[in-house]
Amino acid sequence: AAANLANWVINCVKYHKIYVKVAPLMAKVEEATRTKSEAEAALAIVQKRVADIQEECARLDKKLQGAIGEKERVEQQAATCLTKLGLAERLVNGLADEDK
Repeated sequence: AAANLANWVINCVKYHKIYVKVAPLMAKVEEATRTKSEAEAALAIVQKRVADIQEECARLDKKLQGAIGEKERVEQQAATCLTKLGLAERLVNGLADEDK
């Protein structure tokens, strides 16, 4: 009976020696897990902000393309008007010369 009790005590001492080495490692794992969770939460917030900014950029790009198209249309219209104005001035000057 004493042999079983001695084996139990020896195993308890071995367990304690191992636990003393493993306990700090387990604490480090817990700390690392907590830090990882906090970092993932912060990453999710940043990714959401990036997605919002990209969406805003896409909206502004679309608005810019519309404005560029409008500008080109107005420039074309201005060029047409200038051409018509030049023709009208030539016509008026030509008719003025006939009156003399």
